[in-house]
Amino acid sequence: MPNIESVVFDTLHFLLLFVILFGIFGNLLTFRIFLIHSLRLNSIAIYFRTIATIDSLMLLRAFLYFIEQKYDIDLRNLNGFLCRFKEYFFDSTGAISPWLMVVVSIDRLINIRFPRRFSFLFKLPFQITTIFSVCIFNYAMYWPMASYSILIQGKRFYFNGYFF
Repeated sequence: MPNIESVVFDTLHFLLLFVILFGIFGNLLTFRIFLIHSLRLNSIAIYFRTIATIDSLMLLRAFLYFIEQKYDIDLRNLNGFLCRFKEYFFDSTGAISPWLMVVVSIDRLINIRFPRRFSFLFKLPFQITTIFSVCIFNYAMYWPMASYSILIQGKRFYFNGYFF
């Protein structure tokens, strides 16, 4: 007879896999919808496509966690660089999506409040520059976590990341 802990563990893994698959499907659908010509002309389309891509990366993190927990494999134990890179990349990338939602809100506010005054804000080069600026700022903000963290190696690598 299985104990209650293993039943709960297996149920949570099944639910996590369901959320991952449903989330990836939703992100692909969002990406595809904002590629339709009439919606692609909207100023927020590129932001939502970027948000869908970044959210899919976060679901990839959840899938890696699922694999690590289900099969007792820790990818961080392969080497120290992979340990630091995985933790830094996924932790810093996770904060980009909310910042882009702030950019979308500001875009909508300016577009509604001042429809013709700041037309350069709704052009593709400015939007791509904004996305890259948010990404670069975010990765730079999290850089101390990767460069000044303590990597403890014993039987397994352990990432003791801290933020100044």
